[in-house]
Amino acid sequence: MKTNVIFLLLCTLFYGNESKGSDAPEVTSKVFEKDLHGGKVHVHMETFYREKMPILRIWRQTEAGITKITRSYQVGDIEVIESDDKGDGTFETLILFNMKTKEMEAYLRKPDGSAIPVTEKTLAATKEQFEAIETFWNETLGKGVGTEKFRDAGKELKRKLKEAEEQKHKDSK
Repeated sequence: MKTNVIFLLLCTLFYGNESKGSDAPEVTSKVFEKDLHGGKVHVHMETFYREKMPILRIWRQTEAGITKITRSYQVGDIEVIESDDKGDGTFETLILFNMKTKEMEAYLRKPDGSAIPVTEKTLAATKEQFEAIETFWNETLGKGVGTEKFRDAGKELKRKLKEAEEQKHKDSK
């Protein structure tokens, strides 16, 4: 086992030295910031790209002095999302999502730091939320879609997300 770890470290160091002079694409980022509800809510999202591919998104939402953070990591068709739902600095939720097959698994972090899979009902509600978000973007950014549809689709998305969130909270009780 120790031999494998040492070999892996040596390979990593060798590759690191070889690639320093290479044409590895630089990481760039874009920031989106917006105050909502008359300034009561502040949203800050930073997306990091390697070439044109998003690899990391950090979403911060501050309301009443509490900042909730969601981080999304992406490699190919796989996305890993972790979320601090309470704004206490602990990432309570972890979601693994295959964007191609739509397979998903979700976990909750317990106070002792361990993680457990969510219930089937909570997973189903989380999948509903993902589907609602995907439908929203397809309806509002699809070919030939006018901007007037954005507001109505946004209201419908908010309703669906709220219903699914309420279902998750019922299941956790």
